[in-house]
Amino acid sequence: MRVGEAAIAHYLTLSRVARLVRIPRAMLQRMAQDGVLATFDGQMELSEVLRVFPDIALDDDTEIRRVEEIKAAAVNKTPAAQELPDAETLAARLKSLSRDYARAKVSSDHSDMAQGWLLERIAAMREEGRMPAAAADELAGFLRREFVLNAEDRARRERLIAEESRLRIMSATVTLLPKGRTFDIDGRETILEAGLRAGLPLAYGCSNGNCGDCKARVVSGEAVKVKPHDHVFTREDKADNVILTCAYGAIGDLTLETGSPGVGDIPVQDVTAKVRGVDQLGPGVLALHLMTARSERLRFLAGQRVIASIGELSAELPVASCPCEERRIELHVRGDDAFARAAAALKPNAEVKINGPHGTFVLDDESTAPVLLIAIGAGFAPIKSLMQHALALEQAPTIALLRQADASGPYQQNLTRSYAESLDHFFCRPVDGDWDAALADIAQMTGALAGQSVFAAGPAEALAAAKAKLLAAGMAEAAWKEEAVG
Repeated sequence: MRVGEAAIAHYLTLSRVARLVRIPRAMLQRMAQDGVLATFDGQMELSEVLRVFPDIALDDDTEIRRVEEIKAAAVNKTPAAQELPDAETLAARLKSLSRDYARAKVSSDHSDMAQGWLLERIAAMREEGRMPAAAADELAGFLRREFVLNAEDRARRERLIAEESRLRIMSATVTLLPKGRTFDIDGRETILEAGLRAGLPLAYGCSNGNCGDCKARVVSGEAVKVKPHDHVFTREDKADNVILTCAYGAIGDLTLETGSPGVGDIPVQDVTAKVRGVDQLGPGVLALHLMTARSERLRFLAGQRVIASIGELSAELPVASCPCEERRIELHVRGDDAFARAAAALKPNAEVKINGPHGTFVLDDESTAPVLLIAIGAGFAPIKSLMQHALALEQAPTIALLRQADASGPYQQNLTRSYAESLDHFFCRPVDGDWDAALADIAQMTGALAGQSVFAAGPAEALAAAKAKLLAAGMAEAAWKEEAVG
């Protein structure tokens, strides 16, 4: 006797839930902390997803892809999700998915039969007088109500599982221990490429399989070699399931034990970059777009500075790009001195020497607090880097930008506008001198200033005035971090 489709427990990682409902993972984590949703070991049960997000629109795949493309363009990333995994990885993921389907099908069929047996047994006990009629009817009614899905609920669950299954084929979720950070590997990416794209400061050296600095231990799951490497593993490495993140991808969800370098762990490097282009951003300010060699990437954290040299001329400049942009580096050059004139005259493929990174104006990659960024004049360069890094990390529930322009004007407004238009948790507010009104607007959008981590960059005198305004508005003294620029 088949009584209907039973609801089987199905758990989704928070990373996949975030992609399905199109909100930052940090928002889900904050909702779990506030008791709005229930999680178990970093996962959500399917019924809980549908309860908390009843209006999830899984049928509109065109809109999902449009938003993903806007987000990728906003943070200057190449969306790897459009690529299929390699044949070996794809076959292994399909095999894993088929095993999961088989288990679910066996469980569902057995559950259906068990429900039928229970209803038949209750009916028999009622007829034989071994169970009061009222109790038997109540229990049978309970089973039919609680264990049978109606057509609408069944369709919603099927759509969500189908979309999650597509994500499992196209990508895998990697968890890094001991911090528990997660990110997705899309297409044919290596673990290192995906981790850097997600804004994580993973340890690595050459990034092409020679040095072994990117070693990580597989705790659970299965890694697969997707790129050749010359590094030779020791017997101990092999016994400990050690891999190179620059050469391996993931078959399915993977847990690794690896180092996560902080600001003091990244060595100062000397690299040579080539000019990709020079853009005039506004009066007296230009963007110098550089590209490093594959074997000579610059390791740095968002918000740090470098010393750039053109021939005999040099200048210390904040990096305006994010480490998640792979080998691309953007520097903002201001003024009309000899270095600025030399930068303006650079042609594509000209060489620029870079020494760095320097400075400690960086995000706390373990913080889940809302982020408030304040850019005053020349301070937009490091703030832009932090902004893109915070977006890549997907850890802050809200990211807000207060920007006060100087004589160079509010350049690159299209960039910040694209963030605000495509991301529900990003807010931008220009400051025209009325800081009280700007702070009131930001507080209304993002919540109390007391709970936010604040990063401010600009001229020292302007920073002091801005800090006084925020302290008066409720900001905690310890939340303020600044970088004097200009």
